Amino acid sequence: MTELTTIGAAIITRGDLAILKGLLLQLSDLDQVVVVDTGSRDGTRDYVRKLGPPYELYEFKWRPRPANHGPDDWGFAAARNESFRHLTTTHAVRLDSDNLIVFIENGKHVNASSSAVAAAFRKLATDSPDVDVWLLDFLEMRDELGNNAASAAAKECLFRRDASWHWRYPVHEVPVPKDENVREVKAIAVLDVGVAHRQRDKERSVRRNASMLRAWLRQLQRDGAQEVDLARARYLVGRSLYAQGQFAKSAQWMLGQFLAKHRNVTPEDKWEGWMEVARSLMQSDDVEGARHAALQAIGLCPRFGEAYVMLADLKSQAGERPADILKLLELAESCANENHGTHERNLLLTGLHATLLGSENLLKLGRYREALSLADRAVGNHPDSELARQAWEKAASAAQAKLAEQSSSGVVVQSLSPAIADKAHAAPPVFVVSSGRCGSTLVSNMLRLHPDILSLSEFLVMLMPGTFAGGGVPIHGPQFWALLNTPRKRMTLMYKLGIVFDEVLYRPGPGRRFTVDTGVPPILLTALPHLTDKPEALYDEIHDFVLAQGAHTVGQHYLRLFDWLRQRFDRKIWVERSGSILANLGELMAYFPDARFVHLYRDGRECAISMARHSAFRLSMITGELISQIGIDPFNTDELSSREVPPALQKLMPDSFDVEAFWNYPLALESLGNSWTIQEANGIGLLAQLPPGRVLQLRYEDLVTRPEAELANLMRFLGLPEPTDEYLRSTAAIIKIKPPKWPQLPEEERKRLDDSCRFAMGLLYGADALTPSP
Repeated sequence: MTELTTIGAAIITRGDLAILKGLLLQLSDLDQVVVVDTGSRDGTRDYVRKLGPPYELYEFKWRPRPANHGPDDWGFAAARNESFRHLTTTHAVRLDSDNLIVFIENGKHVNASSSAVAAAFRKLATDSPDVDVWLLDFLEMRDELGNNAASAAAKECLFRRDASWHWRYPVHEVPVPKDENVREVKAIAVLDVGVAHRQRDKERSVRRNASMLRAWLRQLQRDGAQEVDLARARYLVGRSLYAQGQFAKSAQWMLGQFLAKHRNVTPEDKWEGWMEVARSLMQSDDVEGARHAALQAIGLCPRFGEAYVMLADLKSQAGERPADILKLLELAESCANENHGTHERNLLLTGLHATLLGSENLLKLGRYREALSLADRAVGNHPDSELARQAWEKAASAAQAKLAEQSSSGVVVQSLSPAIADKAHAAPPVFVVSSGRCGSTLVSNMLRLHPDILSLSEFLVMLMPGTFAGGGVPIHGPQFWALLNTPRKRMTLMYKLGIVFDEVLYRPGPGRRFTVDTGVPPILLTALPHLTDKPEALYDEIHDFVLAQGAHTVGQHYLRLFDWLRQRFDRKIWVERSGSILANLGELMAYFPDARFVHLYRDGRECAISMARHSAFRLSMITGELISQIGIDPFNTDELSSREVPPALQKLMPDSFDVEAFWNYPLALESLGNSWTIQEANGIGLLAQLPPGRVLQLRYEDLVTRPEAELANLMRFLGLPEPTDEYLRSTAAIIKIKPPKWPQLPEEERKRLDDSCRFAMGLLYGADALTPSP
């Protein structure tokens, strides 16, 4: 009969009741919890006794000195052996009172519930019955926030007890099987469960361990111990000197007492020794010595990333070439997934420090967006770090200044040439590009009021999918007309389902040529009603003009049509503006290589909130979920899916659509924030490739609070005269300023939204974007 798997925990403690309580709570669903108290005076013993099963208290007199004890019979090894002696379960978990069990999710450390802890350990034991020991990452926590591990080392944590484990070494104890016949121990590393070591009185621990280590080393030397034990003790003494702030002495000890005397230890052990030398010499301001030690470490274990980062740091301090430093950091990053075995990994060095170092050197090379991307990663992983915040603000300020520089260059534009000013010749193409829900409709309405501007609103976006059908291959007028005239399934369904959005100006009804059943031609949805109160008549004129055209690329067809409309309405220039067209900026730049661009942007958090309440953006997010579940977009294709529609999405399918379910379907604002960030970041990168004079940056918040200055700037960019007072009065009348909505979000939701928008906010708004939420 198979033995029932049971899980016990063995804890040693002394005077740590305040933090022990949290650990005991996590272990309440285990089969046995042994607590060995080594001399507490804070009520620990009474507290544990009153808990009852599965908790058991045992007292053990602390042995801080060798006295007449062997090397494994005093200090922590003795206490640990005592705790294991009382276990009766099939498997055992070793812990200290200042530990907590954490789950590791996407690099974050999440405290585990009691049921989750028990389930996790039972699953490990039952899934691998032939494994002897499971190694978990023991994480040294930098603070109490739980997500900033300074270092990690894989240590034996869960044991199959029939191997009869015995603990060795009075400090930093390690387990070995008691059974001498056990030649090979089968171990596996656990990646998603770890143990967080919470900092307590570090100075007291350092003082206690220092004296114990010296006593242990003297004992080993006196008794003629094996080299492996002496090497371990000498290495730990060197680390203890560093912890006491004796950096030069630590380096000397590691060199003379550990590395020089123990040449037969493994390369990984030597690597660890040289890394200790390097960091000690760095603290002693011996830059050349530290550089030599880091190079020695790289030579021993080139697969570990820490030494590359340390060498990069030393080079950066010496003012060496940023490109060389970034190359070292690339090497370090390539080592991120290398297995260190039971050797310590310096997570802060290879994580936060390497990221900040990379950001700093990218700034030196003028690569501001990449610098901000790294700094943003640092803030996301270490939100409490002042260094990360400072690096973010520095990179964001540089990136935003570069953006402003491009925009200020963009307004140095000559007035329209006389040939263009007489309205008979085509003006350079101008597009307003944006992420959507950022006030771009207001811009179109402002442009429509100007007597010299033909405002083309939502012309291109309403033609999707298929706006640029044909690519660079010439097509004839009838083919282009089919592109302009054919109703799109998505919009036809939105009419039928009653979720058409306000920007759609054409509404089927009495006296209208097109109905919900026939579908509405894309150019009639918004673009033509925006130009005239007789859109169907203009539609017929466009029909006649387009059908008469010969073979041109689709981009040339648009240019010819837009210029015909400009002359038809007796304007000097045309400006096309489509909401969310920023996602298609690359195509605009390809099909209109001489175009100039007005980049309109708004606080991404406000955009995300507005998107969540807008039917087109809601439908886009929902169809994205449908595609992931059933493989097709039922709002854009007649193709049938072979997959079953999940129950939560059935009321959102076209044939079973429920309007109430549509508006109540939960959308994560951070998903919309991520979408906004991706659009803006990609768009900024593409616009940065254009020469001065081709791009104008227009901030929505400035447009609505100081329209006179922003519109004057816009007119200069367009090559038009300063706006008249009459024009400014007419535009001011259509501005409606609304208070921001994101500060009113619940705290957790607001934080997630902040995080999702932070990178692009830094690019656009600079350091101010990182100010605390109100």
